[in-house]
Amino acid sequence: MVEFKGTRLLLARAGKHLSELSSQLDELSKTISVIQIVEPEGQEYVMKARLNGHLPDELSVVAKDVITDLRDALDHAVYASAAAIIGGEPRNTKFMAGRSESAIKDDIKRGRYTDVPKPIMDLMWSFRPFEGGHPILSTFNELRNQKTHRTLVPFIYKHGGTVSMSVTHVGPEGFRLEQMGGDDIWDQEKQELTLARLGTSPHSGIKFETSFDIVIHGTDIAGKHQPALQFLNAAASEFARIVSAIEAETIKTIDANKTNA
Repeated sequence: MVEFKGTRLLLARAGKHLSELSSQLDELSKTISVIQIVEPEGQEYVMKARLNGHLPDELSVVAKDVITDLRDALDHAVYASAAAIIGGEPRNTKFMAGRSESAIKDDIKRGRYTDVPKPIMDLMWSFRPFEGGHPILSTFNELRNQKTHRTLVPFIYKHGGTVSMSVTHVGPEGFRLEQMGGDDIWDQEKQELTLARLGTSPHSGIKFETSFDIVIHGTDIAGKHQPALQFLNAAASEFARIVSAIEAETIKTIDANKTNA
């Protein structure tokens, strides 16, 4: 008998936590705004976008619950599969994931998957669960292990700027626009984004369009920070698909074993 009830319960619990996080982030968006300021920095003035508000610590706890439940569901699915195929209580089972192909192969050599049937091993490998392969799977181990308070972080995006007055109002050194995005100009501690360096005059005549989102620390995929809800909703959908694939392969393997018996 194939028993995946525990796996489904973990996925369902992740879904409940995800709904809770969505509601809390929606309420938070009504209380947090982005303000633009100009302040001196050394011998020049700098234009910045600063977050006006506070991210409650409990939000990171809810996000961490989602991450933990989703990742545990994959491990549970592999265990349930192995138990159904080989019987008994398998010991060396877990879902295949790592920073690189070589890291996973090292885990295989160390016997981390010795109780996982070959068809399930082949299926997991087909997901390419490593960096450069599957962008969600390759990050989830790191997310599950990182400190809870660092799970969610605010991030300000700069979309562009418009000049509303002559640039001659800027100091003689002129103004310089910082590059779009990137942690080199985002100050997480101060929760502010450097928009432009204005030279020796605080009057820039530039207005930038900015917005903010809550992102998950450690999900900088393809050079772009991933909004928390977007990333977690995608992960929940993908993990449910993977669990269904493991369940289907388990049934297929059991049927094949009966035929060959």
